Amino acid sequence: MVDRTVSGPRGVHTRLGRWAAVGTILLLLVPLGLSLTTLWQSTGSDLTFDARERDGVRYLRPLVRLLSTTLDAQNAAVAGTAVDADAVRAALKDVDGVDDRVGATLGTTVRWTDLKARLDTLTAGNARGRAALRAYSVVVDLEVALIARVGDSSNLILDPELDAYYVMDATLLRIPAILVDSAHATGLAALARSEAAGSDQSDADQLAAAVALTKVRSDITAVDDGLRKSFGITQSRTLGAGLLSDLDKLRDAVTDFAPPSTEVGAATGQRPGADLLRGWGTVRDAALAFEASALTELDALLVARSDRIEGQRRFVVWVSAVGLLLALGLAGVWAWTTTRVAPARAPGAPARELSSDGDLIGAGAAGNDR
Repeated sequence: MVDRTVSGPRGVHTRLGRWAAVGTILLLLVPLGLSLTTLWQSTGSDLTFDARERDGVRYLRPLVRLLSTTLDAQNAAVAGTAVDADAVRAALKDVDGVDDRVGATLGTTVRWTDLKARLDTLTAGNARGRAALRAYSVVVDLEVALIARVGDSSNLILDPELDAYYVMDATLLRIPAILVDSAHATGLAALARSEAAGSDQSDADQLAAAVALTKVRSDITAVDDGLRKSFGITQSRTLGAGLLSDLDKLRDAVTDFAPPSTEVGAATGQRPGADLLRGWGTVRDAALAFEASALTELDALLVARSDRIEGQRRFVVWVSAVGLLLALGLAGVWAWTTTRVAPARAPGAPARELSSDGDLIGAGAAGNDR
C-alpha cells in the first residue's frame, strides 16, 4: 500500500489548510443560519398574526348579523309588536357554528355562552315599551362587547397596514355603532311619541334620540373618510371597486335617516313611526350589505399579505440554499488547493525532510556518491 503520510512543515501546512476550510464553512454558514432562523421565525409570527385576523373576520360576519337581528327584536318589542323569535334563533345558530370553530382560539366561548342564554330568555319574555328598551340594551351592550373582544383577540384592532386598518375600523367599530345608534334613536322616538306631548320624559327621549342620530352621522363620516384614504393607498385592485357602491348606498341611507339639519334637541319624536321604522330598515340593510362586502375585501387583503410573506419565505430559502452551495464549493476549492498530498515514496524508503540548512535528510550514501 502506498503511504501518503506527509510529515514535517508540509504536514503542518496540510492540517492548517483543512482547518482553514472548515473555518471558512463555519464563518459563512453560522451567520447565514442565524439570519435564516430569525427571518423564518419573524415571518412565521406574521403568518400566525394574519391567520388570527382571518379568524376574527369569520367571527364578525354572523356576529354583526346577530346584532342587527337583536336590534330588530328591540324595535319590535319597544313598539309593542311581535318579536321574530325564529330570526333570532337562526342568527344564534350561525354564531354558534363559528364559535365552535374558532371560539377557543379567540377566547370568546364563555362570553358567547352567557350572551346566548340571556338573549334566549329575553326573546321568550314579554317585555314591551321602555322596559323592553332597557332589557334589550343590556344584551346589545354584551354583543358590542363581544365584537370588541373578537377584535382584540384576533389582532384585527392592531392591523399594521393602513388600507386594511381603515376597513377594519369600519367593520369592527363603525358599522356596529351605526346599527346600535340608529336603532336606539328609533326606539327612543317611538317612546317619545307614546308620552304626553311636552312632558319631561318625552323631551328627554327626543333629546337622547337626537344625540344618537348625531353619533350616526359622525360614524358614517368617519367610515367615508377612512375608506377613501384606503382607496388612495391600497395596492388591491378590488378594494375601491368592491366597496364604493355599497358605501354610497349606506351614506345615502344615513343621510335620509339622520339628515344634517337634525341637531341635538330637534323634535325627532315628531317623525311618523312608520317613517322611522322604514328609515331604520333602510339603514340596517345598507349597513349589512356594506359590512359583508367590506369583510370580504378585508379577508382578501389578509390573504394577499400572507401570500407575499410566503413568497418572501420561499425566496429566502432559495437564496440560503444557493449561499450554502457556494460556501461548500469555495471551502472545497480552498481545501483542495491547500491539502494536495506529496508524491508517493517507494515502499520501505525513508521519509525525506529538509534539514534546517536545506539539505535532504536521509539521502544516504547515494546522495554523497553524487
